[in-house]
Amino acid sequence: MRPLTAEEIIALLQRPDTWVYVAFTPEGRLVGTITLCLAASPTGTKGWAEDLVVDTSVRGAGFGKALILRSAREAFRHGADSVNFTSRPSRTAANNLYVSLGFEQRETNVYRCKQYDSLKLH
Repeated sequence: MRPLTAEEIIALLQRPDTWVYVAFTPEGRLVGTITLCLAASPTGTKGWAEDLVVDTSVRGAGFGKALILRSAREAFRHGADSVNFTSRPSRTAANNLYVSLGFEQRETNVYRCKQYDSLKLH
């Protein structure tokens, strides 16, 4: 994945339905981030926490947990009925953290389309 441009970061931060939370060490070093998006649907408002990243040098120190809890608290404060995280099954530590915090694994399939032109339109 390529780094975001300044313009892309500004556009992301200006969206009314998206929040980016960051974690810093006491010394001021940026060590983590998470993005929270809210989506309204007929079944309620859902929070989606995405792209949790914690620097490998501080993993296990509580930064991931703090970011997850902050994003969940803010999702509910902004009216979400639920909060969802996605995580690859291979990310054992992250999945264990979500479960330890009280998140329940959903039985669902996620399907992705990266561009409309790739769809098979018959």
